[in-house]
Amino acid sequence: MLFQQGDEAQDATMNSVRTMIGITERGQQLANEINLELTAQIEQLDRMNQKTEDTRSTLKKAQKNITYFVKALECDKCMVGLLALILLALVAVIVLAVKKNQN
Repeated sequence: MLFQQGDEAQDATMNSVRTMIGITERGQQLANEINLELTAQIEQLDRMNQKTEDTRSTLKKAQKNITYFVKALECDKCMVGLLALILLALVAVIVLAVKKNQN
């Protein structure tokens, strides 16, 4: 009887140990899956960060180009103004020459 109780206690303990091993293995498997998912998310965040850096670089280049074109446009406006003044001066010289010849 005492041996039977000992065997039953030993069987119950072995069943508990098996259950704990199964729970531990499932926990380990879940931890591995979580680690894989976290690794994938970290890689995705790294790609997003790289795209953000690329976009920032592109925006800086675009800003430099826009600044250059604005300066070039201002220079062109000045040149058009000077050409207009030269044309007005040329017209004035022609008008004065025609009036001088009429007198």
